[in-house]
Amino acid sequence: MMTNVSTTTAQRWSPTGILSGAAALICLIAASIGFSMALPNFGSPGNAANILLQFGPLALLALGQMCVILVRGFDISVGAVLALSSVTAALAIEQFGIFGLIAAPLTGLALGVLNGILVGLLSIPPIIATLGMLLFARGLALLISNNGQVVLVTGAPQMQLLDFSFGQFLSIPYSALLTFVVFLAVAIFLKRMRAGRRLFLIGGDPEAARLVGTPVIRGIVLAYGLCGSLAGLAAVLILTKTGAGLPTDGVGMELNAIAAAVIGGSLLTGGVASPLRVLFAALFIQVVQSGLSFSAVSPYAGEVVMGLVILIAGLLDQITRRKLQTITMH
Repeated sequence: MMTNVSTTTAQRWSPTGILSGAAALICLIAASIGFSMALPNFGSPGNAANILLQFGPLALLALGQMCVILVRGFDISVGAVLALSSVTAALAIEQFGIFGLIAAPLTGLALGVLNGILVGLLSIPPIIATLGMLLFARGLALLISNNGQVVLVTGAPQMQLLDFSFGQFLSIPYSALLTFVVFLAVAIFLKRMRAGRRLFLIGGDPEAARLVGTPVIRGIVLAYGLCGSLAGLAAVLILTKTGAGLPTDGVGMELNAIAAAVIGGSLLTGGVASPLRVLFAALFIQVVQSGLSFSAVSPYAGEVVMGLVILIAGLLDQITRRKLQTITMH
């Protein structure tokens, strides 16, 4: 039993995990310097603020992916959950004013918990469960938005959303500050709270976790519930920028979110997670996307680059996994 627990600890604090996180920071710095040297005004304070304004949704989705990858899962439905959450929130705001915004994280929480029940309690493979949720959430978003129509927020709530979206504190957008606060809260939860620490044990060795009395199913449901809630919060950030619920939003974001989680040091075998490293990785991906857009290159070239980023993320995961196996054997 002690061997299994120590293995989990080794995974959590291994030098390879730290190295993987350092790689995310190095990639972020290198991309920022490279684009700043190649493109006039890319490194300006105004563009830096714009990158911070844009990165929040991806960062929150990546944080959610980190939570489910921590317990040996993943969630390909987060983009569709984001879309459904934005539509339900827009509809709720039209009925109840700005307080209807709470419908977004609540919708995400409900769908995330359902994913967790499918994976944890019913033992449905994550790819099957979340693929089904992707189709369900996307279809429902199109259905309740009058066959795919944009759900506009009008009146005073629209101005309140825009005020938040373009507001700044010390030149940092409010949306970025909210994102940082959420990352800090999740980091504290994982490190300081018993339920958060249990997720590392579940991901490191589920059978060992069961033997020591850890509620594994409850932990899996919790991880997926967090993932769904964070997708709902990402929908809030998009809603504040667009002032509308978009049933087609979030397409493809789940892949970038998984890439950011893996580049940030999360192992697909579970047991390893660091919100700070995932934050660096999400910023790196946003910088690359912004730089490609700034360069006015073909969007197809951008897809090629992001595809390479995802492949490199997978390679990093394999290398780190093998290093961890070597460490735990010794």
